[in-house]
Amino acid sequence: MFASTTLLLTLAAAGQDLDATTFEHWRDYVVPAAEDERWLEVGWRATYWDAVLEAHELERPLLMWAMNGHPLGCT
Repeated sequence: MFASTTLLLTLAAAGQDLDATTFEHWRDYVVPAAEDERWLEVGWRATYWDAVLEAHELERPLLMWAMNGHPLGCT
């Protein structure tokens, strides 16, 4: 819902109506490219301890990403 609302506001600000032609343009614009989704290839671990054990076993560093609140900023 947020992306579609943003799209409509952007179109309104640009003075464009959403029709068959502009819809295809904006649909292609907002669909993520392959390089935008590379983070999905990371072998994320759901628990800290599992990550610690695996990093120790593989002798690799550990990146801990922690945040407060909803990941999409919907707090």
